[in-house]
Amino acid sequence: IMLVGTIGLVLADKTNFFQIVTAPMVPFLEFIGFEREIAQYMAPSMIIGITDMWLPAVFIKDCPSELARFVIGGLTFSQLIYFSETGIILMNSKIGFNFFDVMKIFFLRSAVAFPMIYAAGLFLLKIGLLAN
Repeated sequence: IMLVGTIGLVLADKTNFFQIVTAPMVPFLEFIGFEREIAQYMAPSMIIGITDMWLPAVFIKDCPSELARFVIGGLTFSQLIYFSETGIILMNSKIGFNFFDVMKIFFLRSAVAFPMIYAAGLFLLKIGLLAN
């Protein structure tokens, strides 16, 4: 469990791996209304949660947009399938999940949760509880 979290942290902190993998997500985030700088903060944070639950907070902590931090925080909380703990437990259980099943669950949960969290963030922004 610690090995997966450590590998994720090293990849996130010492390499451009997550920035490269998530580069195609930046135009989508720009399309829905985020500035390019904010989108570049958000994109890696959206998938780094697969390695450990706390790493998205490391990526997004310096982001100037409260809306972006809210969306990433909510998305991280909703994903709850990460390889440093839950994913490994699922793969080692008698249920029969394999690596690709856990990946599918992670990305499906993310895809379903993102629009709802983004809509909630826009609502909070509109009523003045979040600043952009």
